[in-house]
Amino acid sequence: MDEITEASLALYRRGYSFSCPQDVAAYEERLEAMRQASVPALPPSSESLSRQLNNCYLLTQIRNFSGALDTCRGPAEAGAVGAQVRMAQIQNALGNHESAYRWAQQAAPESGEAANLLGEMYAQGLGVAQDKAAAAKWFRTAAGLGHAGAKNTLDNLVSASAGDNAD
Repeated sequence: MDEITEASLALYRRGYSFSCPQDVAAYEERLEAMRQASVPALPPSSESLSRQLNNCYLLTQIRNFSGALDTCRGPAEAGAVGAQVRMAQIQNALGNHESAYRWAQQAAPESGEAANLLGEMYAQGLGVAQDKAAAAKWFRTAAGLGHAGAKNTLDNLVSASAGDNAD
């Protein structure tokens, strides 16, 4: 897929609707946002980058982390938010929390997934000092960026904090 279009959305739906419905919905939201802004997500001349991003996503989904790290690194370093999110997810899964934090920080202003990961890291103290207020901030950011589970996680965090304060 060279750019996000109706045709590429149709292909994405056909290939991933069953296995990754949230990702398809996020892709559809990006298309809608682009329509409103009239800005292509990727210039048509970036076929190679588009292929790398697709492979980055697929390798991460099948948990081929060594292949995904190699594939995602270049686009992530070039500023591709999706690749930055994948790098954060991979590094977190591998227990490299400091690296996961750095990648998630880069992507979080534009990615609900990255903001949610930062919330989880602060809530659990992974690679950062445990900080419930910072966790809540990132879960709110993630929810504002459309992350489906962030609001529930925030509600659970607030409920648990209220319970801790009642003791």
